[in-house]
Amino acid sequence: MVKIITDSSAYMTRREAETSGVAVVPITYIADGALFYEGYSDENADLEALLKSDKDLTTSQPSPAAFESVFQKELAKGNEVLCLTLSSRLSGTYSSACIAAAQLDSDRVFVFDSLFSAGGLYLLVQEAVRLSGEGRSAADIVRELTGLRDKTDVVFTLDDMTRLRKSGRIGFVRMNVGTYLNIMPILRCKDGMIVADGVVRGKNNAVKKLADYLPAGTKDIVINDFGPNQVSNELCAALSKRFPDIDIKLRRMGPVLGAHLGPSAVALSYIA
Repeated sequence: MVKIITDSSAYMTRREAETSGVAVVPITYIADGALFYEGYSDENADLEALLKSDKDLTTSQPSPAAFESVFQKELAKGNEVLCLTLSSRLSGTYSSACIAAAQLDSDRVFVFDSLFSAGGLYLLVQEAVRLSGEGRSAADIVRELTGLRDKTDVVFTLDDMTRLRKSGRIGFVRMNVGTYLNIMPILRCKDGMIVADGVVRGKNNAVKKLADYLPAGTKDIVINDFGPNQVSNELCAALSKRFPDIDIKLRRMGPVLGAHLGPSAVALSYIA
């Protein structure tokens, strides 16, 4: 059996994780000097208030020991281990998982860099669960995920670039890309980094621009936000009409991404 492990930035609900047998390693965040562990998608209480406050928020990847303890538990059961993490170019989480795997020195532990976070990571985790249920080996699943990763896309927008600029994770985004005069940036996770992909004026145009990314034949869609807002609500409604046969998953992001994106961010992830 292949045990699938991921980090909390996949933003699964507790029920999803327990039903699919996925182990979730929490990423930590610090709010005004106090350390917290990020919870499941549906268990980050008072998130909107936290992100809208003036509290200083920083994040820290899980330690190698956090991954090693989970890996050891599954190896002791005779399982193979496949750990999918958020992009190595956005966080040290992937590095921590790799260090843990190297310390165990087992040919039954595999670590996969999703090159995404949130919905992109979530979709790849779901595919890994499906393939594991088919009895595929961890090595086979990694080969399949490598191809699927190239078909996965994450685009997002927000109406305040302050936290993203402070995070240092902007990548190839011009520092003058802003949200003044109702101009909203369209950002994309490409090759594991955040890059600019245009600007639009107003939230209605942001919804249309995001929806236009999805090609015919799209099979999986996730919308992430930090709480109901105009963009996520209208985007979900528009895509539900266009793709009536797809169960569009709406997931709340948590404080780890919130620390870097701010409360207004809405992300659209899909596999073409």
